Amino acid sequence: MTQEAADQWRASKLIGLNVYNIDNEKIGGVTELIVDRSGKLDAVVIGTGGFLGLGEHDVAIPYSQISWAYVPGAQPTANNATISTGAVGTAEQNSRSAHPSADKAFMDAASARPYPDHAILNISKEQLKAAPAFKFSR
Repeated sequence: MTQEAADQWRASKLIGLNVYNIDNEKIGGVTELIVDRSGKLDAVVIGTGGFLGLGEHDVAIPYSQISWAYVPGAQPTANNATISTGAVGTAEQNSRSAHPSADKAFMDAASARPYPDHAILNISKEQLKAAPAFKFSR
């Protein structure tokens, strides 16, 4: 292997990404990735609550519940399709639908991005804050 493939990401590019809910409200940030012994990604740890790191707590979310957005501001469509499959939010589609060439350029730029812009989680900020804290073992 001489470089990562188009469908592979460096973990270092995911840590630190902002996490938004489907209402486009920032609910936290990726602080860690949890993998099993075989290397399978099991969970994404999200830091939530607090201000400037004070009072923040970590919540582990199963990897399958996270969607990844390549385009800034992109959200899942009304049928909950994930951004990682190349779908774009309804608002973005509607704003470009009158200009097919602009739509193609937009999607080409989004699909060429080597890693996600942010993560999307279908949960409210309050639900995430109320979730049990994740404890790292030493």
